[in-house]
Amino acid sequence: MKKIISNSKTAVITFCVGVSALLWLLAGSPAPAGAADEVIKIKAASPVHVVAHRLTKDSYQLFGDEIEKRTNGKVKFTWFFGDSLVKPAQSYEALKSGVVDVCVVAAYNYPHLFPVTEGLSMPFAVQGAAHAADVAWKMYQTMPELQAEMKDIKFLGLFGSDVINMAAMNGRVIKTLDDMKNLRVAVGSGLVAEMAKLMGMAAQPLGYQEVYMALHRGMAEATLFPNAPLRSFKITEVTNTHTIGNFKVEPILLAMRLDTWKKLPPDVQKVFDELTPSWARLSGHTLTNEGTWVMEELKKRGDQFYTPPPEEAAKWKQAIMPMYEAWIKKLNDKGLKGQEIYERMQKISAETKVSDTPEDEWWKQGRIGKRTEQ
Repeated sequence: MKKIISNSKTAVITFCVGVSALLWLLAGSPAPAGAADEVIKIKAASPVHVVAHRLTKDSYQLFGDEIEKRTNGKVKFTWFFGDSLVKPAQSYEALKSGVVDVCVVAAYNYPHLFPVTEGLSMPFAVQGAAHAADVAWKMYQTMPELQAEMKDIKFLGLFGSDVINMAAMNGRVIKTLDDMKNLRVAVGSGLVAEMAKLMGMAAQPLGYQEVYMALHRGMAEATLFPNAPLRSFKITEVTNTHTIGNFKVEPILLAMRLDTWKKLPPDVQKVFDELTPSWARLSGHTLTNEGTWVMEELKKRGDQFYTPPPEEAAKWKQAIMPMYEAWIKKLNDKGLKGQEIYERMQKISAETKVSDTPEDEWWKQGRIGKRTEQ
């Protein structure tokens, strides 16, 4: 009996010591998942933009910093630029599979997934990057068909590349459709290649990152390339003439993985929602501003510029009409009202003016793509 009592006392003492130790360890341990003071780590990637691109600092990093600020440090972004983590042609898959939480998706590489969004990439549909961002937001707000395309992700915004023009080598100025006939052009996407072929060019579809080497090695004589990244992609090193056709933009999607979104606390979700149209608009304005000063610098350098007269531009627009016809048919084949969607997009584009949506205050912490020493 005495032995039993002794063992009981020992057991009680051991239990108390164990509980005390456990409580001490818990007090000094990190907060469990979901606790108020836990830092939410967001892994983000922009595979379509190299580190030197203005969007990396002027938009993406600034957006991450603003999210951190508005959540009082509850959210922390880590960005991966270029193909350091994700390849441009795999951006959507990387997002869906959880390789990243937030991704800048090259929507122009996924016309089969985003057929309504593809309308933004039609030639002469929008005026440039900033205009595309405003048009895209109005389309998203008013078109259930566009909203339906985003059902598998958390939509954070949609904008366009800077407007695409032609840059050529060796002082050659391209002025007419006759000049374009069989011209070897390096292009960054299949949609640009399709447009180029309809205008008579011999298009070589590459990734945008490969265009410089194609020109440098003499594989191409010219490129159809957005204004803003001509400098950061080194296209300015191998070209010296520019045909200003304001041909088109490439749609770029800002998205979060749906599983990541669902795990965020409501107050954090609210911050992302508040910045959704603004982030895309910042990206668009950044590209438009950068494109403006890049072209000004090239003029100062002595590059030649050519803008077609209205009668020639009309011929170019007529040449690419089969792209619109094919797009409308594609929408019809998917059970959508292609002609109606086309007309609504055209109406929104015509009614939208960039001047109606001024710069947001938080953008002014950065350069917004403008020419500065920062």
